[in-house]
Amino acid sequence: MHRSLLLTESKFTHMNRFEFYYKHSLLAFFIQRAQAKWFPPAKLDVEGVTLQLDCLPAQMRYVILSGAYECNEMTILPSFIQESDQVLEIGSAIGFLGLYCQKVLKVKRLVGVEPNPVTLEYLRRNYALNNIKPNIIEAAIAAKDGPVTFHTTDMFWTDSLATQSNNPSPKHITVEGLSFTSILRRAGPGFNTLIIDVEGAEEYIPFDSIPSEVNKILIEIHPEVTGGRKAFGILEILIRSGFTIHAFQNNCCGLIRSGHTTTS
Repeated sequence: MHRSLLLTESKFTHMNRFEFYYKHSLLAFFIQRAQAKWFPPAKLDVEGVTLQLDCLPAQMRYVILSGAYECNEMTILPSFIQESDQVLEIGSAIGFLGLYCQKVLKVKRLVGVEPNPVTLEYLRRNYALNNIKPNIIEAAIAAKDGPVTFHTTDMFWTDSLATQSNNPSPKHITVEGLSFTSILRRAGPGFNTLIIDVEGAEEYIPFDSIPSEVNKILIEIHPEVTGGRKAFGILEILIRSGFTIHAFQNNCCGLIRSGHTTTS
């Protein structure tokens, strides 16, 4: 190889190495913290999705700016979802994963489920920024239909029907609760993919009787909320029901029903 090209390649390698160590340095940590608290950008593009940042609490902004937000799901989704998929997303939060599925992966149809009015306002802003109209069921998944007490803090990723030890001072609001069957009925037919992240409320989903047209499930389990036996028991039930594990990243698991494939 020509000497000038070798020098260029060496310089490029050193720059990449510097960038890696900088991103993982204490200096970068403090800079990101300061940016999140005092100098947040109004908007940020994350994996092809535009998110509104300046309306969020500083801790939420920091997690997004650091690249940690939904990183486990984002490890699995690109090889898991196809354009032809119809997705029911239970636990939509601020809309990031749903927007990624629609804007980047171009899924055919997506309906979200989210109960928290504050989080729904964030979601609607993000959908508007990305010029997509949200299709949202405003409810929490529950054991049965009816009003339920929902525990929430400024950190929406800990919102739950269950009281959590890492949420010392949650707010308690009343929201509509819907059973899994009622959510399916309200969303309409045709869904083949479920995305589930409901901070422990996954225990209210009858995983042993998932509709036969559902052939893919991306779920985050929460052993710290439900207990390990119940959390990992969900995966055991799905495997016994004919699903196999496509990918596992920390507590996020992508499962595919036998006989179906993904893009990977």
